[in-house]
Amino acid sequence: MDSPILPTSERTEDNPQTARILRRSAQLRLLAAAIAIVAAAVGLRSQIEARHLAVQIESASVPVGSAPASPPVFGDPTPAALLPAARAGGMPRTVCWDETRPLPTSGAWTCKGWIPLGTHEIGRRATDTGGPCTHRVVSDAGGTWNCWTRIAIPSLALHMPYAVPLMFGHLIPVPGKTKPQVCREESRSSETHGAWTCVGAQDEPAGWRIAEPVDPGGPCSYRVADEMTGVWSCQSADAQDAGAP
Repeated sequence: MDSPILPTSERTEDNPQTARILRRSAQLRLLAAAIAIVAAAVGLRSQIEARHLAVQIESASVPVGSAPASPPVFGDPTPAALLPAARAGGMPRTVCWDETRPLPTSGAWTCKGWIPLGTHEIGRRATDTGGPCTHRVVSDAGGTWNCWTRIAIPSLALHMPYAVPLMFGHLIPVPGKTKPQVCREESRSSETHGAWTCVGAQDEPAGWRIAEPVDPGGPCSYRVADEMTGVWSCQSADAQDAGAP
């Protein structure tokens, strides 16, 4: 005749190993619950802090009691730059005014130039006017991004810096001099045709490599060699940086 099946409590008393396993399992469950509670508390605190910073930023456009003493600095500001210095908690207050990315319609922007803010200055996000762009700078008028290059950055410029410094421009002979100059600005009378004339040149830096900028095509009457991308950037009033992406 088979032995009667004992309740779990009775069987575990006769099996110390099983009892230890059950106790260990219960301890692990308690530990897991404690970890979950701590994680939830940390997550809640992070949400509260993020919300507090967001509220500060939302109200920073009109500081309590007074308006900013200086005009806002436009570009891509750090979160602390959106706040007055007294409310930034010592965090970096800088605004990026020069950005590049490899492709014209996708990818993250990389900052190439930062502006540190003074005590009475506040950063503001510049307006993106849209369209393909791989190199943009904040316009002199402020408030908007001005696209300098709209085509993909050529591989020659994408892999800078090199061991030998690289400058983009068009080498031109100079009467009476043994060394040519580097032309970095050119103009022509028509947006669509005609020979380019150098209107801005400099002496060739010693030890530098000079490369011809890529012509993106399209209508243009005034262009500047973009040293960030290696492309002729059109700065004509009517056809700024023309060229298909």
